Amino acid sequence: MLSKLLKYEFKSTARIFIPLYVVLLVFSLVGRLSLSRMMDGAPINPSFIAFYDLVVGVVMVGYVLVIFSVIIIGLVVVVQRFYKNLTGREGYLMHTLPVPTHHLILSKLLVAAAWQLMGWIMMFLSVMLVVYQGEAARSLQEFFREVGNPISFIFRQLGVNPAGFSLMMVLSIIVSSLASPLMIYAAIALGQLFKKHRIVGAVGAYIALSMITNTISSVLTTGFNLTGTNLSTTAEMGFFLNGIMILSLVLQILMGVGYFFLTNYILSNHLNLE
Repeated sequence: MLSKLLKYEFKSTARIFIPLYVVLLVFSLVGRLSLSRMMDGAPINPSFIAFYDLVVGVVMVGYVLVIFSVIIIGLVVVVQRFYKNLTGREGYLMHTLPVPTHHLILSKLLVAAAWQLMGWIMMFLSVMLVVYQGEAARSLQEFFREVGNPISFIFRQLGVNPAGFSLMMVLSIIVSSLASPLMIYAAIALGQLFKKHRIVGAVGAYIALSMITNTISSVLTTGFNLTGTNLSTTAEMGFFLNGIMILSLVLQILMGVGYFFLTNYILSNHLNLE
């Protein structure tokens, strides 16, 4: 049944995200064409310079607005789908389905995380599509070489494996894509416990959960730093960096699991639909 829920959720949200990504790609292509002559240093007819500058300006402003729209709309969809489907009036139908509550939560979570990751990938590809051309592409390659070599050297001196560090970063992004919606879900679940002003309650709950998460993270990070690591040698610095990365990843996983069980408990035992 979870697969059917996922299929339904993907189908419902695809009507929003796919057109948005198409618009992003269109603006990327137009931006690439608009900037191609400028980046390649090709001469422009003086009589068209003002018009050309205006077109490039409008295209780039639109491109930036579309990128912000991808981020903002993604967040709005995460909140709206969960709030309306599981705690709003649509919840009367959703909670009568012959599926456990945690399957309802998982269907929202996995789809939200998938679209969030896809959004970051699409934005990265669109930026590369716009700027990775001609002389700019060669300059960008040289920049990454100049920056990458010293960073790789520093990692080796600190005993940090660049490949392992990159893997930890990827895992952290994936875990964050799951933990972030879960904190929103937990806040919405707590907010629906209020008979009135549910949205205000959910916002307050989100602020409280954020403060709790940040406090726990700060305490654990400080405690780890006080375990005897004085950072006086490269080996100790490398140990500290590796430890912080692992600690951050584990904390995100634990907090995400905690938010999931909190949300599932409230919706299973204290559901208060509108």
